[in-house]
Amino acid sequence: MADDKPVVESFQLDHTKVKAPYVRYIDTEKGPNGDVVSNYDLRLVQPNENAIPTGGLHTIEHTIAVLLRERIPGYIDCSPFGCRTGFLGRTLHRGCGQGSEGGAGIHRFRSHLG
Repeated sequence: MADDKPVVESFQLDHTKVKAPYVRYIDTEKGPNGDVVSNYDLRLVQPNENAIPTGGLHTIEHTIAVLLRERIPGYIDCSPFGCRTGFLGRTLHRGCGQGSEGGAGIHRFRSHLG
């Protein structure tokens, strides 16, 4: 039964090798109807070194929610990580069928954040 445990992608990432701030494409998940959900790591401070204070994190969360929802078609959510170093972003692409959305999706995230 131990082999049935889900793999948490961020637990596999060597956080000492990445340097914040960055936007990192994580993966895509495909639904039975061809819908594609793309996941992104929007890291603002270096993991295991700093954390964004709760009030600041909440302000950033609301600001990102408004700005990205207005600018990125298919925007779903941008939720803070529990470690308070950044956010998990998600976009939906209905009926995309084949192929990964990673390249185009990360371009949309990057172009609207910087």
